Amino acid sequence: MYAIPKEMKDGEACKHKTEACRLRMEGKGTGGTKKNYSEKKNRENVKAQGNEASSTIKAAVQSAIASEKRMGASCFKLHFHDCFVQGCDGSVLLDDTSTFTGEKTAGPNQNSLRGFDVVDNIKKQVEAVCNQTVSCADILAVAARDSVVALGGPTWTVKLGRRDSTTASLSQANSDIQPFFKPQHPHLSLLQERTFHHRHGCSLRYSNLHNIAI
Repeated sequence: MYAIPKEMKDGEACKHKTEACRLRMEGKGTGGTKKNYSEKKNRENVKAQGNEASSTIKAAVQSAIASEKRMGASCFKLHFHDCFVQGCDGSVLLDDTSTFTGEKTAGPNQNSLRGFDVVDNIKKQVEAVCNQTVSCADILAVAARDSVVALGGPTWTVKLGRRDSTTASLSQANSDIQPFFKPQHPHLSLLQERTFHHRHGCSLRYSNLHNIAI
């Protein structure tokens, strides 16, 4: 079960600085136009911190898959189901609160989604090297890619800078997520409705999850 950090307020998943997250994990600096030694060192430190965060996620994913191979498919599925409701914002991780009901108990998610403990573990490790910087939504996206790669699949570039949601939608999860027992082809039209494009392979990758999950 996803544990919201103690310093977070109602429903806020993982406090982060979106721009810093993107710059650190993409290895870019944040200095101004003045080129001096301190700015150079800052860029080097930011790049090193980003590399360490990325390596931390990759290592944690590989460890989880080594313990249970099915976890690779589970991590990707978490990210996919997250993106179908309100966008890729980490809302699938949120537990119920007094103001809203989370998405975990939605028909397509209940007794189907797993790997929340793996995400908790990754977040804890990332916080140790990059405190309050990397969002849970970005962790889900990177972990999904690293999971597919660890299982021998293709890689792709993950753009960063997602903001974590402070709310969730049970109704949208029930209506928008394609149940596993439905045919594969409707995924394409559903993805296009949500501004995904089939050239990204999202639907095909998701469809292939059932081939690697068992």
